[in-house]
Amino acid sequence: MALSANRREISASLTFETPPGRARAAQGGARAGFWRGASGTQLVQGGLVALVWQTNQETSIHLGTIASSVNELTAHVRNDGNRVKIRVVFFDSDLELRILSHLRTGRSSSSDIKVLVESPVMFESIRPFLEALKTVPENIPFSRYLVFHPPNYLRTCAIDPPKYGRLPGFSFDLSSLFNPEAEVDELRMSVSDQSSIDRAQAEMYRASRLDPSQADAVITALTRELVLIQGTTDATSLIQSYTGVELLRVLIANHVGPILMIAFTNHALDHMLCSVLDAGITTDFIRLGSRTSDERISQYSLKTREMAAEKSRLNSTLNTKYRQLRSVTKQVSQLLKQMREMDLESDSSEIVNHLGIFYPEHHAMMSKPPSWIGVSKIVSQHDHDSGEEWKVQGSKGQVFTEDTSIYAFWKNSGDLKFLDMITKPHVSHVSQSGTLPVDPGIPNSGHSLGPNRFEFLSTETAGDAEDTSTSDEYEDDESDEDAFDRTPPEKIWMTAEFASAPDSDTESETEKTPAPPIELLTSPIAEAISTYLAYVNDAEGFFAALGEDGVPEAPSDDRTLRALLDEGDVWNMSHRERQILHAHWIAEACANLQRNQQDEFDCLRKKHAEKVQEYNEIKEEVRRDLMKNADIIGCTTTGAAKFGTLLKSLSPKVVMVEEAGQVLEAHVLASLMPSVEHLILIGDPLQLRPILNNYSLSMDHPRGEMLYRFDMSLMERLAVSKFPMSRIDVQRRMRPTISSLIRNTLYEGLLDHDLVQSYPDVRGMVKNVFFVTHNHRENRGGADNTESKHNKYELLHFHENPYLLSTRQGCYSSEGDIVVLCAYLGQLVRLRDALGGEVTVVIDERDQVALDDCEAEQADAMTGGSIQHVSVTSRVRLRTIDNYQGEEGKVVILSLVRNSGGADDEMEIQTASPRARVNIGFLKSENRTNVALSRAREGLYIFGNAEDLSYKSSMWCSILEELDAQDALGPALPVACHRHRDKVEYVLRPGQLSEIAPNGGCLEQCDTLLKCGHLCPSKCHCDDPEHVTVICAEPCRRLCDRDHPCKKDCGVPCGNCTCPVPNVQLPCGHFKDFVPCYQLDMLGNVRCDEEVVKQLQNCGHSASMPCFQDPENYRCRVRCTGLMTCCGKTCNASCNDCQVVDTDTERTKHASHPCQKRLYCEHACQEPCSEGHEHTTQCGLKCRQVCLHAQCKRPCYVPCAPCEQPCMTCPHYTCPVPCGSVCARLPCDRRCEKPLQCGHRCPSVCGEDCAIQACPQCVSEGQKLQATEFVQCTLAEADTDLGSLDKLITIPSCRHVFTVETLDEHCGMTDFYSCGQDGRWLGLLTPDGFRQPPTCPTCRTEITAPRYRRVFKRAALDILERNLAVQMSQSLGRVQSIVESVTISSKKDQLVTAAAIINLKFRDKTDGRNNSAQVKARKRALFARELPTSDQEINFENAVFHSIDTSVRDVWRKAMHELLTAYRQAVQVAETRSAHTQSWEAALSCLYEHEVGQPRPLVDRRFLVEAIWMTLHIRLKLITLTSEWIDAIGKRTNNGIKSPQQLNWATYVGFLFSSCSRDADVAFDVANDSESHRQISKTAAYQMRISLEEFRFDMIMCKMTGSFKAQVHRDTLAARASTLRENAVTKLKTTIRDHQDKKRSAEEMVWLQTNFSSVAHDILEEWEKIERSIRMDTFYEPVSLEERITVAKAFDFGERMVTRLQMATHGN
Repeated sequence: MALSANRREISASLTFETPPGRARAAQGGARAGFWRGASGTQLVQGGLVALVWQTNQETSIHLGTIASSVNELTAHVRNDGNRVKIRVVFFDSDLELRILSHLRTGRSSSSDIKVLVESPVMFESIRPFLEALKTVPENIPFSRYLVFHPPNYLRTCAIDPPKYGRLPGFSFDLSSLFNPEAEVDELRMSVSDQSSIDRAQAEMYRASRLDPSQADAVITALTRELVLIQGTTDATSLIQSYTGVELLRVLIANHVGPILMIAFTNHALDHMLCSVLDAGITTDFIRLGSRTSDERISQYSLKTREMAAEKSRLNSTLNTKYRQLRSVTKQVSQLLKQMREMDLESDSSEIVNHLGIFYPEHHAMMSKPPSWIGVSKIVSQHDHDSGEEWKVQGSKGQVFTEDTSIYAFWKNSGDLKFLDMITKPHVSHVSQSGTLPVDPGIPNSGHSLGPNRFEFLSTETAGDAEDTSTSDEYEDDESDEDAFDRTPPEKIWMTAEFASAPDSDTESETEKTPAPPIELLTSPIAEAISTYLAYVNDAEGFFAALGEDGVPEAPSDDRTLRALLDEGDVWNMSHRERQILHAHWIAEACANLQRNQQDEFDCLRKKHAEKVQEYNEIKEEVRRDLMKNADIIGCTTTGAAKFGTLLKSLSPKVVMVEEAGQVLEAHVLASLMPSVEHLILIGDPLQLRPILNNYSLSMDHPRGEMLYRFDMSLMERLAVSKFPMSRIDVQRRMRPTISSLIRNTLYEGLLDHDLVQSYPDVRGMVKNVFFVTHNHRENRGGADNTESKHNKYELLHFHENPYLLSTRQGCYSSEGDIVVLCAYLGQLVRLRDALGGEVTVVIDERDQVALDDCEAEQADAMTGGSIQHVSVTSRVRLRTIDNYQGEEGKVVILSLVRNSGGADDEMEIQTASPRARVNIGFLKSENRTNVALSRAREGLYIFGNAEDLSYKSSMWCSILEELDAQDALGPALPVACHRHRDKVEYVLRPGQLSEIAPNGGCLEQCDTLLKCGHLCPSKCHCDDPEHVTVICAEPCRRLCDRDHPCKKDCGVPCGNCTCPVPNVQLPCGHFKDFVPCYQLDMLGNVRCDEEVVKQLQNCGHSASMPCFQDPENYRCRVRCTGLMTCCGKTCNASCNDCQVVDTDTERTKHASHPCQKRLYCEHACQEPCSEGHEHTTQCGLKCRQVCLHAQCKRPCYVPCAPCEQPCMTCPHYTCPVPCGSVCARLPCDRRCEKPLQCGHRCPSVCGEDCAIQACPQCVSEGQKLQATEFVQCTLAEADTDLGSLDKLITIPSCRHVFTVETLDEHCGMTDFYSCGQDGRWLGLLTPDGFRQPPTCPTCRTEITAPRYRRVFKRAALDILERNLAVQMSQSLGRVQSIVESVTISSKKDQLVTAAAIINLKFRDKTDGRNNSAQVKARKRALFARELPTSDQEINFENAVFHSIDTSVRDVWRKAMHELLTAYRQAVQVAETRSAHTQSWEAALSCLYEHEVGQPRPLVDRRFLVEAIWMTLHIRLKLITLTSEWIDAIGKRTNNGIKSPQQLNWATYVGFLFSSCSRDADVAFDVANDSESHRQISKTAAYQMRISLEEFRFDMIMCKMTGSFKAQVHRDTLAARASTLRENAVTKLKTTIRDHQDKKRSAEEMVWLQTNFSSVAHDILEEWEKIERSIRMDTFYEPVSLEERITVAKAFDFGERMVTRLQMATHGN
């Protein structure tokens, strides 16, 4: 037994013997497979268990639930085949204290018995209902209907409308039930006005989308607070219930909500919500629970919504509660660890503290011993004082550090040993190391109290590890908390012990360093030992030198414990006395310490429970906030009870229960919150009832039907009690001959829709409905009758019937066309295996779970997947009856299985009453029979024993009588050829069908003439009536127009006649040697290859060309020699290139044109135009960063930080962001209050520089007459006192005069600010795309007036952003050039040569991987951050991270110089931040939690991804070279011994791989945040490659260390490879799907195939080769992926990124 704590609970670990059978298999994998297969039935997480604990005094029972996951369980049984270990959370928390107390007192006595009993019921699925039913409800909605009443009471009682419908002024608008062409814009219905109801009903009859019965059901549902809607046969499931969907549409359209939708299974719930999406009703819904299998619905799950909300906001309260919970959990774990590690025998500190409190006299004497005892302690423990720690093994096998305290010296009688030794005549008592020999006469240890009582507190269980991760603080699902501490199988080489090697190549053996001489030792050790050595043979002199009067006498008394406690002189006690006193003290200290620890544990566990409750309450509050505005809340019945408190707080008004006939009444009652005003039950009480584990409590059991009726749903109980129930009377599924089977037995008045009247007959069958009766006995079910039933005869029949229908008739090949229903799971198992080889078997998820559980219990059951892909494309759906309610198929083949056999059976002959043995099981249930008979649309074929069914079931008797009357009952199945209906055959035995209809037709020869006139060579067949696929193989007898014979088969098109005709004259006059026959009529199309000289009309040159070529299309290669006007040089381009540009013979334009005058920084190109001209790559002009505070003095190409000084202000507005950020201040329209130098008031707006403004009154007369720009008025005419924008004047830096209104419009102020109708500025806007700087309309000078700071700052940042993109692109291009210049082959040769001649100095193996500081440093280097691993961290010379010998550093530094330089430059690119980013971050820091006015820029983050790619590329090269080096130095060691140096290098490679994986994940996250789909896909390729490369390396290391030799490890390694391959397959599918969801253009698909899909498939092939190689232990030749994943070329960086900048919106 054990205890452990995590942030969810405090659990107890229990171990017990493994049960016999496969659970005790010799192979760990087999044992793990057994428990994994039994995970649904045995030791289920959340399952209920009882611990029966019997002692001498009493027997107690403690209930709890299993907390350990299947992964924890299998991990333990892999290593231990005899014991099983689980964790249990007990309901009675006092049991934890009992466990502590029990284990503290000692082992259990032989009379103690502990038995663990497991409940067969999945407790976690019913626990919420039990908890909900325990709570006394405040009130029960609809109680006046739900309680039991006298018969017929519910038939006549009045049913009120819903409470919300009775509110004044409320009415339903039913217009959403009409199609647009009905032109019903509004149809109101008041539930309290019968005339309104009648009008609405009549209008719905007339023009709605519903038939009359559906319309009645909707009206009834809206006008009654409790309503039952019976969907007969095809309308039971909401997914197929058109009425239910339309009812939801009305409720949501009228804002009635929230609506709580409940289903019994996750499968049904997902279908319900999918129907809501498909109908377009709403997308504002939330699904509770995480077990959805539909990808669309998973987007609306509560967990997904929580994750999305956490990304946008963090709840500080929730974080605080989580930190408090984590802190308490840590305290509990630390206390348990202290209790587990408590060992007073090895650590005497607690005893010494105990003596100081309770025995001060003894403590004082022990703390100050006589001087000779102090010397003897120093001499005896000299080695310990030198700093080394000794490990001592206790009597019970535990290992601990030797205690060297004064108390331990006293306890072990060290002084007495020394006294005995020094008084004996020895030549020397000091060994070479300065220690004393041990006298065997005195025991080395005293009394032992046995092993550690708290060993059960070991933290090796999964629940003990403290979860310190912050990324999954709110993860609900249980996880394996110590997953990161387990070594994966491919990493087993890291735990291998490498052989020691010599210090260098020249040394043959290790030299031992002698111990330092005693005289060199330091004081006081040296003083004590010197004193001892001076009197080594003179005991009296030794003691006299220490001030003692003679040699002390060794005590030998044997006093009682009481006397010893009264005696304080502890050094005057004999060895026996010391042991007695020590035993007493340690017992007292243990009891006192354990008592205190138990009290502390009791306090902490209560505090832990409180913190868990507080955390869950806050988390529920967060969920409530997410769900409060949802239209629909969907959950299973379990979820409704589990989240009862949460749902109650949301106050749902409407509860809709789907398939209510399958839901237990208790489940519905537990889901009824006090706020519910409307309960809608949709289902069919005549179909399947709820499932019970105990048959005796069900309605099918005679006693259960009378007393319990637990499986009677609420809907069925109300229906039986005559509660009014709406029924959908029109069925749209079954043809009339099928529907009549249930119409005449269960559904009186059921109508057939016109749609089912026109179904075609089942092809290949005589009857559309037929019952094949037989007397072939079912299986006996084994001695214990626990095996599920099956019938071999029906199995053989079913082996060929679905195959004939699906593959030979040509019309039943889609999924759902052929459905085989089995009454028992045992039949389904065998049918799956029988049909799997010929058709694709599709098994439902629910049936597959049942199959898995069945096969886990039966070792001889055959295994198989849920979908088996074979060569044919036909699909047969295989289900059990219980899991097929609500679904359908074209043709259903029903296997009833149960059969008592024929009268000639030996057992029946001996039986007096053969009929007494008949048992049809649950086939006598009318509900199951109803489901089985109502699934087919066009054809139904039943196999069973008609006599048994008629004898045991009145319903079956009626059905069989009807079938017999229709001649649809018999021992043989009548089949007929589709084309020869008169050829009727009767299939009586299995295998006969393939004999009479090999091709699906009959044995007659197909008499159809093909189009060519030949007869069809096949037997009669139905799969190709038009003979489209038949190819005639007879010789073709057709001739061409020139009587040449055709040489092809008849079924092959003749095509053009290719017979050669010789010596044909062409229209040009030349002769052709041979021309095909079909070209004689088109000689103008025959190409004449004769060379001729032709004149080119466009340029006047002549050229030699083939006769057929048109001179108009000929590309003239003559040199142009024209004069280029751009630079005055002669054009050297070809005539054709210039002809494309200028068709005139006297050309003024030429192919080579001058360069663009503007660079990316908007400065002019600084290079002259010339041939081969390149743009300036590093603009040296002045930087554009200029403001009121400073002018950047760096060149333009050098990135600089925006100004961080405060931005401009005016008396009316203040800009809250720094100067360098995009201004967040609204323009001030008020007139400036300041005076000019002339004394007049400034005519400009507030905030402008008054020093440059022009005064209209004081300017010269000529300037007064000057008109303001774009306005028909002069300066003298401008009235600045009006205060309007069209009169106020501002002067930009060029001193041109404009009105504010004019300049506002010119600068596009409305793109940056929102403006009201009155002209006032209201808020900030962020325009899209690249912005050019605003310029003066007159002189094109940039406008830098303060009013337009937001405009020109944004433009300046855009230019700086684009400039930085070019610089980063060029930097990456230079890095790539360096990387491409490094060839792996040359570097390998360089390293191999160096490894052969270098003098290797092998370090001790403890200096490498065991250096804990380096391990911690490497772990810190992999912490999450959005930058690649630094060059210092991957540098092999960095001793902080790596243990690489100095002897090889020079060689490696020289070989890796280029790669490390390139890596450092790539990291610098990744660390570069754009001006937009810096300004945005500066603004965000100033406006935390306020609007910044700009979206977060993402351009530099995309370059970050490409820089990370480059670093990955470099590191993979380093890994390749390091692997070669490891192999090379391995050949240097003697006899192939693997050296620790190889392990150091391998550890270095492991770190490189870890950093690659971490950085690839970072790149993927950054690309995902940036929404760069190409970068996401390419990064995914890197992730797949890194995983593969790392596994390759680990496999090589496993072979090198010998781990690969063990078959068990190879099997584990192969399984690991298979898992990783499946992960890669998932990654491939996910990446392609996500990429295609974003862009599906042809160009994008080509890019995806080239850059990801092809590479990913190569990686998958490598995984398959690796797995095959491991399993077969064969040689594996890896394929290099170096060239398959490449980064973008250097010359493409700049153009690509600038184009992306120009096309994208700003910041994206």
